[in-house]
Amino acid sequence: MHRMTISFGELEFAALQELARSSDRSHAWLVRYAVRELLDRVRAGQLELPLLASRPVTERARSPVEDPIAQFGER
Repeated sequence: MHRMTISFGELEFAALQELARSSDRSHAWLVRYAVRELLDRVRAGQLELPLLASRPVTERARSPVEDPIAQFGER
């Protein structure tokens, strides 16, 4: 398990708090869900992020894992 810190602007955090309250979910659950949805869309070819596409091939080739998104497998 890995941890990270995320900073939100006031409006984003207020919206996240309201969503957590109204859906009876934790902030962490909602963020993990959103990240998982993003990874699934990228893997399915439904979304190509500019930052991923703009990295030189040589940088991508240095990664110790060929397809880090594929590691997540099925839900």
